[in-house]
Amino acid sequence: MSCTTMTTTITISQRHPSSPFSRRTTAAVDAGRLVLKSAVRKTPPPLLDIPLDIVFEIFSLVQPIDLLQLARTNKTLRWYLMNRSSAPIWAASCHQVEDLPACPKHLSYPQYINLAFDHHCQTCLEPQAKDVIWTFWARHCKNCWKNILTDDEMRDEFDGGIAKGMLPEAFHHTDVIDTPRMLRYRPNVEKFRISLNNATDDEIRQACIANAQEQTMTMNHDATICQKWYQGFEWTRFLQFAKERYGKKETDTAISR
Repeated sequence: MSCTTMTTTITISQRHPSSPFSRRTTAAVDAGRLVLKSAVRKTPPPLLDIPLDIVFEIFSLVQPIDLLQLARTNKTLRWYLMNRSSAPIWAASCHQVEDLPACPKHLSYPQYINLAFDHHCQTCLEPQAKDVIWTFWARHCKNCWKNILTDDEMRDEFDGGIAKGMLPEAFHHTDVIDTPRMLRYRPNVEKFRISLNNATDDEIRQACIANAQEQTMTMNHDATICQKWYQGFEWTRFLQFAKERYGKKETDTAISR
């Protein structure tokens, strides 16, 4: 009986799509879909058949780059680890790395760890992108760096060009840019230009400039700290590689020369 009724209902809806019954049925189906989508968003998927506090304790003991790779494994792990409530797990994981500076406020933990430990270019995903410019908080391969760095002085927005300290800038050598000169990160320049163009009056424009200067000062300070740590980290990693490949005695002898 129920099957017959269902068949009749579908037939009526198809024959009379504008009937009140059809509209009510469609509305009910749409409402059900919304409820289902909401439930999917708010209900966390099952992780493991053990308490979450134990799972999180295990994750806290994982190296940062391994935790990042773990978050990329599947949707369930990504849901848990990329949630803001998981920040203490990332913080505890970062403590596994000796002298690693605290995560800057303008980056999330996954962004920070990706920049510090993952060797993929952030533009083309080249797997051997070892050039990190901490002033710009970015890692790219050499080809992408050539396209993403600019000497744009924003002369259309500022008479005489942009003032020093408004945006992060760095002087680069010939293996990145053919002619060494002071350069800026193109995404920063474009974002700043959009903010200025959207300013409806001089007060808002001055506020944008002041905000950019404040952010630049903070980012430059954090970049100096991270750059110093990164140089030591890369040197330590190089020594470990050399000792594994050539032996401790040969490596120590070569360094002492």
